[in-house]
Amino acid sequence: GAPRHRRISIARVKADRITAPPEMLLFATLIFVGLLGLGRCQCTTNGFFPHETQCDSYYECRNGTVVQGFCPDGLVFNDEASYKHLRCDLPFDINCQNRPYMQPAQGVGNCPRRWGMYADEANCGKFYNCVDGKGFAFDCPEGLAFNDRRGVCDWPDLVERCDAEAYLGFQCPEPTAYELQDFVNPPYAHPRDCAKHFVCVSTYYGKRLPRLLSCDEGSVFNPSTKSCDDPVNVPGCENYYGAQENPFNKGQTLRRQGR
Repeated sequence: GAPRHRRISIARVKADRITAPPEMLLFATLIFVGLLGLGRCQCTTNGFFPHETQCDSYYECRNGTVVQGFCPDGLVFNDEASYKHLRCDLPFDINCQNRPYMQPAQGVGNCPRRWGMYADEANCGKFYNCVDGKGFAFDCPEGLAFNDRRGVCDWPDLVERCDAEAYLGFQCPEPTAYELQDFVNPPYAHPRDCAKHFVCVSTYYGKRLPRLLSCDEGSVFNPSTKSCDDPVNVPGCENYYGAQENPFNKGQTLRRQGR
């Protein structure tokens, strides 16, 4: 038949119809015939409607005719935005709880499916944005990990597949009574970087896991006060910054260590 054209963006897809494998179309036809026989779908109104069990599939009703379509591999049918115009989106904000099934994956290389955002298997902080089977690698900001359930860079302790301690290279010590009295999440100095520090948060199962934070430019973490401070007040960190004006003391220059 004539080629079917579609316009595709990273976040969503608009199309008139998506071609599916013949065996899928046959299966869909049998399902829909059954539905028509039960009187559950009369196709009296033009528009796009969700499939009963498959999140990346939909029905198009046009002038009394029913056609099943499929979103591109990795995207799902947005039933809240697709009444008159078809819209396929990334699955992170679409409720597929009652439509849990997907078409067979057509993965390529680092892309488990042809479209979508996927975590790197070996690196919590790396992910791939897959565009029609081509994976573009991205890094999360330092200290964050890619959350493949939400499609965002997140705290490592909130990412199920990520070992926050191994990823950040820090294990939370047992807090002292003083720390628990004064801090909800006690902070600790980074062992190698004056401007960074860790806070340890309690998880729902009772374990404390680290999060990496940074002081504002021009300041460093002071282990004595457990707060960000002027470098001159922190032994060993006085010369952390390079030749730039210190925002704490105008006219004073700073030198960043190892930079």
